[in-house]
Amino acid sequence: PEADTPALVRALAARGLVGFAEPMLAIAPLPLADLGPLHAARALAFSSARAPPLLAAAAPCATTLPAYAVGGKTAAAARAAGWRVVDTTDTGAALAPRLPPGTLHARGRHAATPLGGLPPLILYEARAATALSPEGVRHIRGGDISHALFFSARAAGRFVRLARAAGLTPALARITALCLSPRVVHSSSPGLWARVVAPARPRMKDMLDLIL
Repeated sequence: PEADTPALVRALAARGLVGFAEPMLAIAPLPLADLGPLHAARALAFSSARAPPLLAAAAPCATTLPAYAVGGKTAAAARAAGWRVVDTTDTGAALAPRLPPGTLHARGRHAATPLGGLPPLILYEARAATALSPEGVRHIRGGDISHALFFSARAAGRFVRLARAAGLTPALARITALCLSPRVVHSSSPGLWARVVAPARPRMKDMLDLIL
């Protein structure tokens, strides 16, 4: 998403790499009209670092509930927003069996990480890009891009669709796709790329370690 790209570009620069941001998703907060589910909840689950600050701003009383988080970045965001994080795991599949009854999943409209069918509390939506930027098209077509990083299945699928629409499919065959997880790999249309790789653990640091 657009809000996350500056941190990624800085992380690449710290490794002596030049990054170009081509956000596929833009985060739009949604109004929280009904607080009823929060009043009935016994715990909260966060699968995205974007959710905790949005919920804390909309309903400060929710920070009294124990929180569970997918990923260290999400856990850090929850703590910074005022929650006591009881447990955190690298994946939603690992966290789901550890959640107590009455847990509410605070998330975006399109959840990238399922948590065993928990009732959702929708806080934002990720609006998809409708076209690649002229700069992005120029860099890809000109061979300036060696690696493309994808952190969600939705972003990967959207990029492939827009790249095809821009006539960039041949250029993708020169690029390595770095995907956060096997699910993201599946959505990246692996046959289009020179290589498609995913880290053993779904963390940005581990993804960047794969850049050779």
